[in-house]
Amino acid sequence: REIYRARYITGPKFHELTDPRLFALLVDSGVNSGPQRATMWLQAAAGAKIDGSIGSQTLAAVQAADPSALYKKILCARLRHYAQIVARSRSQAAFIEGWINRGCEFIDPLELPT
Repeated sequence: REIYRARYITGPKFHELTDPRLFALLVDSGVNSGPQRATMWLQAAAGAKIDGSIGSQTLAAVQAADPSALYKKILCARLRHYAQIVARSRSQAAFIEGWINRGCEFIDPLELPT
């Protein structure tokens, strides 16, 4: 548990995010695709400098942004990432169903974009 917490929660500073849904999405994205990649998705969604490290500027950009919009942008980036993996290597298609199912666990049907 401590290794998991250090590698996927406190190390990348996801614990400093105040929105619980965003926190959960980033931790799971970090476990699945690496914490640096998940951080870069957060930074891109928030319009922050993309350097793969959460600092005061990233946190300020996240605080200034709409959490629902960030969430949707990060989830879309994650799903696109799966498609890019398969496009680069067809042998990875064997995993796409599991990746998509895992990503879909973060879709709240009441909050889908209209």
